[in-house]
Amino acid sequence: GISALGNVANINWITSGIHTITAVPSNDCGNGNTITQQITVRNVPTQPSPIQGVDTVCTVAEAYSVVLEPGIIYNWSLGSGGVITANGNTATIIWTDEGTHTIIVTPQDICGTLGTPITQTVTVQISPILTTDISGAAQVCDGEIDNYFVATGVTDWIYTWTIDNGNTVLTNGNQATVDFNTIGNTILSLSVSNQCGTAPTKTFNVLVEDNSPNVVGAISGDTLVCRNSDAIYTISGNSDFDYTWIVNDGGIVSPLNNSSIVTWQNAGTYQVGVSASNFCGTGDTIFTNVTVENPLQRPQITFVNDTLFSSNQALSQWYRDGNEIENATNFSFRPVDQGLYTVESENICGVTSLSNEFTFGLEGGLFLYPNPGRYYITLRIPPYLTWYSVDAIDQLGRVVVAPIQYDGSNEILIDVRDLTAGVYWFRIDTEIILLYRKVVIID
Repeated sequence: GISALGNVANINWITSGIHTITAVPSNDCGNGNTITQQITVRNVPTQPSPIQGVDTVCTVAEAYSVVLEPGIIYNWSLGSGGVITANGNTATIIWTDEGTHTIIVTPQDICGTLGTPITQTVTVQISPILTTDISGAAQVCDGEIDNYFVATGVTDWIYTWTIDNGNTVLTNGNQATVDFNTIGNTILSLSVSNQCGTAPTKTFNVLVEDNSPNVVGAISGDTLVCRNSDAIYTISGNSDFDYTWIVNDGGIVSPLNNSSIVTWQNAGTYQVGVSASNFCGTGDTIFTNVTVENPLQRPQITFVNDTLFSSNQALSQWYRDGNEIENATNFSFRPVDQGLYTVESENICGVTSLSNEFTFGLEGGLFLYPNPGRYYITLRIPPYLTWYSVDAIDQLGRVVVAPIQYDGSNEILIDVRDLTAGVYWFRIDTEIILLYRKVVIID
């Protein structure tokens, strides 16, 4: 409705739209020229168009806007997360806080009437930060499949798992499944990123062990040893393996990882064994045979047919008259030259002392006659003997002829008239040989 008073009119606008006001001046003489004025009457401002701008951002400045309508003022507000600067139907927001935030735009007309606001939710992200380490087994076996993970699982993050040394990995967000198929140290790596950046890479070291920890090569060490001696045995070592040493008998073993010391206590043939083990299990045991010998006794010489034999069937060295016989190293020796023979034996334990002395051919040229004898018998000795003593003993071991000493002659006459008929042993002692001769005395 309109209420006019002179040159003033009050209008109560009730209908929106474009309306015309007309004023006609008049007096007693008539009406003057009509004047008009078009008036636009607005309704409550309509809700602005959807806010234009990204709804997932990083902590940077972003621009937002609504469609401009003439005569409308736009009031921008931000619930949280940043600083907003408005300019009509546009605004710039510097996002500062991670999280979900709301932009509100409220229209207002020139009359001050507020319309229905429009809102937009914006997710603000920051570069990923991994606050936990990779979890999982640090020691595994070749051929094993294991799971690894980080406790932080964020939907918007991109998880990139990698592994080196020929192993394979299947990924599922913050989790990974690894198929270990290469022995040795391997590094599992995790890189996490989003649109705002990439976190520092996390790494995890894994030792992949051989699932068949077998010993490589043979056992080295003495296979012929002396009783009550120590011997060292060794195999090619692997720092990833532990080694277990055994002896089946005959000694005591002291292990030293890929080596051992065995104290051999008993003579015989025994076995030294070793097996490798690791986190995955124990491999096969390999063995080596060891012969343990006793120290040799002093050899004794016997004469059989035409050959001298040592009582030790071992490496020997024969001597004649104290001189080493070349190439005479068997336990038997066939003598040719007369002389005084001895022998020494040798095995892993060492060399024995010299054997008893055995004379060969020295009795040649020594005669005791007649035999049988009566009254007197003659002793003749070879001229190379420069000392002798001779006596006689009976069957009871009694001396019945007093010792006769060398007088410079190589032939002496022995008086046996006082001896009764029977068998006697004449004992002839020289500087190199002691001989016994059996003589029969008759009436």
